[in-house]
Amino acid sequence: YPLLSLSLLTEPLRVANRESPRPVFAWRILSPDGDNPRSSSGRRIDVDGALDDDPADAVILLASYSPARMMTTPLKNWLRKRAAEGALMGCVDTGALLFADAGLLANHPAAAHHEAIIGFREAWGDSLFADRLFDLQGKRCSSAGGVATFDMTLAMVEHYISPQLARRVAEIMNYQPLQGSIAEGAFGRDWSIPRLNRTLAMSIEIMLANIERPRSIETICDSVGWPSWRLRRLFQRHLS
Repeated sequence: YPLLSLSLLTEPLRVANRESPRPVFAWRILSPDGDNPRSSSGRRIDVDGALDDDPADAVILLASYSPARMMTTPLKNWLRKRAAEGALMGCVDTGALLFADAGLLANHPAAAHHEAIIGFREAWGDSLFADRLFDLQGKRCSSAGGVATFDMTLAMVEHYISPQLARRVAEIMNYQPLQGSIAEGAFGRDWSIPRLNRTLAMSIEIMLANIERPRSIETICDSVGWPSWRLRRLFQRHLS
């Protein structure tokens, strides 16, 4: 699992507790067997135990780059049981595949990373996965992964407490959140690259709009009003 995803779930909740008259969120980190899992960057983290039946208002699933290894019958049964109990069920990135395998996406698709959604749909069909950055509706929430998980957590804070607290958490953490509880995942002006640099986003949009007949670097530079050497440095800085 990515450490970033775990941090973007727990840190906003920690700040929400700090900004509230009394703590409003509590969480536990569980693994299927109670063992301390290794993150995708190689770091191990101490968990609070194995999957159990203690009450939970929400269950958020983090998965790995090899989610098939997690698709066990005990885990799927546990997820189904928590859903039947009425918990808000959430998944991050490849966790959506486990939700699909457990039958939890029949009535509401999960947000899927733009690099993986085609493969997801080829394996499971078009109706289970949405090209969105994050989503929270009813008893389901999901994140396509990466920084969008922060937006999903803010949506949870708004869902359980208030929009005012969600905005305060984002302000304290120096973050400009996406608008609404659903964000479409178009790779362009509405995605996270504009937060890095608007010219970079414009250049990428031009490339994506002309995939069949790629435009020359000079043409792209003319369109965005930058010299080629400066645009090359921009791409090397943020995308290399």
